[in-house]
Amino acid sequence: MTRTGSVNKLHSHTPEPFVQIHPDDAKRLNIQDRQLVQLENNNAKFLAKASIDDEQQKSMIFAPIHWSDAFASAARVDSLVTAIVDKISGQPQFKSTAVQVSADQAKWHALLFCKENVDISFDYWCKNLVQQATMYSISDQCDEKFIIKRIQNMFKHIKDWVSLTDAATGHIRLAGFESDELTVLMFISPDQDGLVDKNWPAKQIGEKFEKAQRYQVLIGKDQGDVPDVGAIICSCFQIGENQIKDAVLAGCKTSEALGEKLKCGTNCGSCIPELDKIIQTM
Repeated sequence: MTRTGSVNKLHSHTPEPFVQIHPDDAKRLNIQDRQLVQLENNNAKFLAKASIDDEQQKSMIFAPIHWSDAFASAARVDSLVTAIVDKISGQPQFKSTAVQVSADQAKWHALLFCKENVDISFDYWCKNLVQQATMYSISDQCDEKFIIKRIQNMFKHIKDWVSLTDAATGHIRLAGFESDELTVLMFISPDQDGLVDKNWPAKQIGEKFEKAQRYQVLIGKDQGDVPDVGAIICSCFQIGENQIKDAVLAGCKTSEALGEKLKCGTNCGSCIPELDKIIQTM
């Protein structure tokens, strides 16, 4: 995320607001990595995904300042800041404030891909620019049986819909078309791990599909031999997590070796800590 939020490649590096938390604090609070968490005090409520990291100080958390109301439902971390100001300059105490941390009880999670910005009113959402699509990551506590109707009401101009519902797993998939052109695509799951990778679905927005092909889109991934690169780690060269893990298994045991093989980490260098973490975990 940047100040303007207009650079697609940088959206892919950190696609959602996050709260960095030490593993001991996460365990005490029963918070899992990537779980939606809530920060709250008398000033505001803040929602973001947990990033469990042993480099974070215990009993303290960190959240970036970059997310605004234009890109997320409740991720303005400065809204939590207490109204204590310097007597001379009037500068607020931006650097620290007391909050309560808890796991949010979202019932389902979703990825929504569409051609344009839409007004959205779920508990948690954040907006990203991916390929030629606008993507919304969504979580909510409402009953999932109302989701399809809510989404279709958001796109009332679309009359041509196909959907799949798996009652056993709770997965729901929905696609909307205008003159055979894919305009809306949504994947819904009771857990985040059940969601598809964002890269392939985003590329399909704006493409035309004959009626016999439409249910293939709801699978959410290429049915050919195109490999899934995974979540983008290196924004500069668009290198994904799966590519990096494959290179580590093939013998790249340092970030320098990964840079020689894939170029990741060789431009701005901001992904090097993530490269080191992947190497350590493997």
